[in-house]
Parts: sequence; C-alpha cells; structure tokens
Amino acid sequence: MIDADFKIVTPLFMGGADPKEPALRAPGIKGALRFWWRAAALGRHDGNLEAIKEEEGKIFGSTKHGQSRVIMEVSQKDLGPVEDQFFKGYQNLMYLGYGPIEKGKLTRNYLKPPINAKLHINIRPGGNNELPDSEVADQLSSALIAMGLFGGLGSRSRRGFGSFNLLDLKSNGVSIFGQPASLDDLKKLITDLLSGIDRSRNLPKYTAFSSETSVYVYQNRSTNPRKDLDEIGKRILDEIGKRMRQYRIGTPGHPSKFSSDTDLAKKALSKRVDSHPDRVFFGLPHNYHFLKPEATLEVKGRSKDTNYERRASPLFIHIQELKNGEYAVVAALIPAIFLPEGARIIMKRQKKEGESIQEPPESEVQVDEDAAKSFKVIRDFLDSNFEKVFPE
Repeated sequence: MIDADFKIVTPLFMGGADPKEPALRAPGIKGALRFWWRAAALGRHDGNLEAIKEEEGKIFGSTKHGQSRVIMEVSQKDLGPVEDQFFKGYQNLMYLGYGPIEKGKLTRNYLKPPINAKLHINIRPGGNNELPDSEVADQLSSALIAMGLFGGLGSRSRRGFGSFNLLDLKSNGVSIFGQPASLDDLKKLITDLLSGIDRSRNLPKYTAFSSETSVYVYQNRSTNPRKDLDEIGKRILDEIGKRMRQYRIGTPGHPSKFSSDTDLAKKALSKRVDSHPDRVFFGLPHNYHFLKPEATLEVKGRSKDTNYERRASPLFIHIQELKNGEYAVVAALIPAIFLPEGARIIMKRQKKEGESIQEPPESEVQVDEDAAKSFKVIRDFLDSNFEKVFPE
C-alpha cells in the first residue's frame, strides 16, 4: 500500500472525461507514473525492451496479463475550472505555454494552484509467477519520487506547468520520502535517486535514465513566500521562459545565438538546402513563422514509411516548492535517440489557402549525428543558465 500527499504548484492543464474541461483524475496520474516507471526500467533490464514490456504488463495490466495490479484513488477538495487569462503581463510564460495559450488567449481552461491532494495506491496480489507485492511497491515508489523531482501532470508539463511536488510518501505506513527542506536537500535527493537507479550505458531508444542524463537546478530567490503561490509560480515560469527565449530566439539586448538557423529557414522557403537548424533537438515540429514574406516553414522528421510530426523535447522543467518557503527550478535533460536510424529532417513551406497546385520545394536533410548524440545545443543552454547537480 502506498500513500502520497502531493501538491501541484503551477497551472494545470489536465483533461478529464471532457478533454477541454480540466480535472485531476487517477487515470492521468497513472499515465504519468507509468512514464516514469519506464524511465527507470530500462537500466534495470539492460535495455531489453521485451523484458520491460513483459514487466510493465504484469504491473499495469495488458491483454496478455489481464487487469492492472495498480489500484489508484485520488482525493482533493472540489476544484473548479478557471478561465481567467492568468498569463497577462507574463510574455515569457506565454512562450512556455504555447498550445494551451495561443495568440494571447487560453485555448482551454485550467486548474489554479496550489492544488493539495492525496494519492492512495493498493497493489492487487499477484499469482505465483508474478512479481512480489513488495517489489511492485518499491518500483512504483521510485517512479513517484522521480515524478516528484522532475515531472508534472497535463499539457506542457515538460515546460513546468502542472509541476507535481511530493510532500510525503509512505509505503505500508512508513515514510520513505518528504518534501525537500532546502536547495541543498533537493540536490541530495536528486543525487541519491539517480545514483540508486541502474541507468542505461547507451543512449536509450525511448526517454529513460541513462549515462547521458544530466540534472541542473536554479533557485529563484526573488520570490516572497507570503505571496499567493499562483503568483509565485507564474513569476518563476516567466523567468525560465525569459531565459529560454533569450537563448533560442533572442530578446531586446540579447541577440539570438542562432541567427544562422533563421537565415537557413528563410532560404528553405524557396529553395532546397542541405542542412537543418541546430535547434531541432529541442523537439519537433520546429516551425518558423515569417512576416516578410508571410510564410511558415514546417520542420519535422520522416523515414521511408513514417512521418515524425512530433518528437517530444528531452528537456524537463519542474518547479519545486521547498519547506523553507523558497522555490527552485529543476531542469532535467533525459535524452534518447532523436530519430530512428535513416530518418531525415524535412523542411517545406506550408501552402497557403488558394495557392496553386504546384508544391513548394522540399528539403530532405540527414540528421547531424554528432549533435543528435550529444544534445550540445540543450546542454549549452543548461550550462549557461543553471547549476549542474548530476552527474557531479
């Protein structure tokens, strides 16, 4: 039996039965927990994907193994959807929230922080050939701790929204994890967790802890603990959005480091090019929108038989409330193989409505393998804006 007290400390975009109406529900939490369970499972099974799939089916259920052994309940005070334009005055926060926030407007309602809730997990007994209950509990607890240090719930959770903070975690009534007391405590908890996980020695095929995983922190000391948490969360997200905008696209007084990317994209609107923008490794699609000429360049991946419209970012931003009333940002780079072997980056201008049937030129470019393995473009951002915690 596992019991967790937790808090969501930033705006939460998490759909319920109606995807457009926000709700904090067990299925969504179970899906996130399953993601972090997979992240820790790869090294434990030495990269054997079939063994991971088999164990996942035994714990979470599958056609082969039947119903899930994880019975989850969530309880919290009644939460009503909020539709106020909470991001007004926070331009950089809007940059992080693209999707739920578009063109200065919310595209869906959200749940306002702080959201305090309780999670109760019962583990259904397994048969003779199943994993022992204690082992299942240990694996789920480890995944919950990872989620509480690096993750969040709902849309844009990789950019700090819906940040999931564990306040207390108990296994069979014994407390095994508590809210970090200070920045130093947070650093120790991160190091202890990752040092205790078997991490894959090679770059994983999916998002999982490996020898390439790096974790950084940044403490926002300008926050006032007596202020409303919703306001603090917005200010911290806005600060991180500002740093990311300065690095990726440039802001007044901070010219872009990647003007060559923009020049390349503009060239690709009308002719074929033989390289791709450096910033694609932040995630796909990586589109460019131009005012002069008014045009959009679509940048995505493709192999012989598959289009890779989306490739999620390997960078996870997490806002952490500390017991001492301060707040910290955790930035975890958890890289995996960027695209399958043989896949290419495709760049093509988006056709306008009513345009002639003639297709715009399409550039099909080989992925820069060295950059795809090192994720240097993201590591440079982290090294210049955060303090590295792991590996030391």
